[in-house]
Amino acid sequence: MLINITGLNDGEHNYNFSEPASGFDLNELKFNSNINSEVRLYKSHNHLSLNVNIETKLIFQCDRCLEDFDFNLKTDFELVYQLVFDKVERNSLDSDVDDLKYISPESGFIELNKEVRDFLLIAIPMKKVPGEKDGICLFCKRNIQDILNVKKDEEINPVWEKLISNNKK
Repeated sequence: MLINITGLNDGEHNYNFSEPASGFDLNELKFNSNINSEVRLYKSHNHLSLNVNIETKLIFQCDRCLEDFDFNLKTDFELVYQLVFDKVERNSLDSDVDDLKYISPESGFIELNKEVRDFLLIAIPMKKVPGEKDGICLFCKRNIQDILNVKKDEEINPVWEKLISNNKK
C-alpha cells in the first residue's frame, strides 16, 4: 500500500486499497477476503495527516463450540507524517510515538503495510465468539448456557471433588 506524495497539492486526497493478506505477514490468521483500506490524507505545508479505515473478513474458531465462523473486522487509526528538513534534527527526534512519523521532504512514497498490519493485530478480539441474542448463538443457533455447562453425567475426578463442594457453599 504505497501512496505517492511527490508533488501532492495541499488539501484532502482519498485512496482505496484492496490487498491480499499474504502481503502483510499475517500467516497465523485465516482470511476470507482481501484487506480493504480507505485512506483520507490531508496535506498541509509541512505535514501529512492520514485517517485509515480497514475492513476484512477473518475465519475464527469459536471459543465456545470450536466451530469456524466468519468475523467482520473493522478498525481505524490516524497517522501524522511530519516533514523535517534538517537531517541532523530528523535523526535526533523521538520516533517512539506510534502515530507520529518523521520523514524527509525528499520522500516520494508513504508505505502503510506495517501500520495496517499492526492495527489489524491490535483489533483482533481476545474472545473469539459470534454474536448472541437472548442467550442464543447467532451462528450455531444453540443455547450458550448449554454449550458452556459441563455435563452432569461426566465422572468427576476425585482430586477436584473438594474444590467443587467448597465452591457450592
